[in-house]
Amino acid sequence: MVASSARTYSLSMEILRLAGPPGVGKSTIGWVIAQQAGDDGSPTAYLDIDQLGMCYPAPKGDPERWRLKERALDAISSALRDHGVLRLVVSGVACPEDPPPSTAGGPTTSLWLDAPAEVIRDRLAPRGWSEDQLVDTVQIGAAESDRAHMSWKRVPIGTLTLAYSVEAVQAAWSHSAVEPLEHRGAHVPVDASRSPGDRAEPSVVWVTGPRCAGVSSAGWSLAMDAWGRERRTGFVDAAQVGFLQNLKGESSSAQLALHLVAILIREFAAAGAAECIVVAPLESPPDEVRSVFPKGRVLLVRLDVAPEQIFAQALARTRGGGSVQAGDDLLGASRETAKAVAATAAEQHFWPPRQGGRVLDVSGSDPVQVAEQIRAAARS
Repeated sequence: MVASSARTYSLSMEILRLAGPPGVGKSTIGWVIAQQAGDDGSPTAYLDIDQLGMCYPAPKGDPERWRLKERALDAISSALRDHGVLRLVVSGVACPEDPPPSTAGGPTTSLWLDAPAEVIRDRLAPRGWSEDQLVDTVQIGAAESDRAHMSWKRVPIGTLTLAYSVEAVQAAWSHSAVEPLEHRGAHVPVDASRSPGDRAEPSVVWVTGPRCAGVSSAGWSLAMDAWGRERRTGFVDAAQVGFLQNLKGESSSAQLALHLVAILIREFAAAGAAECIVVAPLESPPDEVRSVFPKGRVLLVRLDVAPEQIFAQALARTRGGGSVQAGDDLLGASRETAKAVAATAAEQHFWPPRQGGRVLDVSGSDPVQVAEQIRAAARS
């Protein structure tokens, strides 16, 4: 259970949180609403809270990592508010037995999305899971919805289309929080004993490269190997914590995104992680990466692959290949879009190596083989 206490806000950011069973559409609906929220020019951010809890083995006393996720969300949302973000949309699982937790960045509208089990099953089916996985996931989700705390505001979306589901959620979102006010609610209290400042920073393996070069797959393979060895390790997808709209200046968004990654890594360190794997866009300058981890060891690795391999991967992504992530503009895109991604990657192939970084040619290698090359680079 997540502890509750009182908190007073004096703030200017409003937060929408979407919870519910797997497959109900939390991420898809949240992403659309976040895009709409920024259409009027308001600084807006989107987060999937599941991205804030990828640290295994789970900390002692927090087997589902509810506390870890809420603490990370508290820290990140506060940073977003302090940087002028006015609206934050958060999707992802929350502890169903507890009252909806408030978030440090501002007053929160918390919604639990409901849909019948057969609808959930139909929405999960395209993921290619086994029958046992489908049955287990649907059953677990139905049980979570049945025991969700009465304080959650339930929004039945049933068989609604995406457009109508978005309308239903928008209608349930109170926007009064944009005015300065005070709000009291449940939250995860900060425990001084787990302050990130009390621990050394973990070592960071920063994996980057052109888009569709297999960066995410390689990083995930690295993390899975560490988790299999019971070595507490955090995994961060920098792109997934950097969905920011309408901040002033391109550099402002890029610098804030890097700052958010550093916050999350320190939260993982406070939970006992000795190492963190980060996958990130190639544009992140190594000197800026190192500047946010002044006390930690940082290995920067850039993956290099043949342009034709990039094109093949981009084309596969247009057809739904690989894991589906928020903001993936390749999903369902045209062959011309895949060609454009490959063309950009071909240009990046000729970028000179950056000082202090390692460049690995991983053409033709699978994610496990790439992970082994990265580990070898770390040992050398």
